[in-house]
Amino acid sequence: RLRVTVIRAAGLKSTDWIGGTDPYCVIVLSDREAKERTQFQTKLMHNTRNPEWNQAIEIPAYAQGDSLEFVIMDKDFWVSNILGTAALTGDQLYPG
Repeated sequence: RLRVTVIRAAGLKSTDWIGGTDPYCVIVLSDREAKERTQFQTKLMHNTRNPEWNQAIEIPAYAQGDSLEFVIMDKDFWVSNILGTAALTGDQLYPG
């Protein structure tokens, strides 16, 4: 079991022609072979380039060696756009 807290993002680019950025974060859990196991998502924040989620997420399926990818998305009416990504390897989560 792993508990992850997604705190915030800052200075996101605006991809909307009209209106502001509506960001959310998708957390992707992958195993040692980089096979996706599950996904979690934060709440949607409206019209901000500096979202503050402060959202804790429990990942019961986490096993030592798994990695996490954080994908910041901009919710639009038809499609969501990727604003940025970050990742933590299993070694970064449990150095040792």
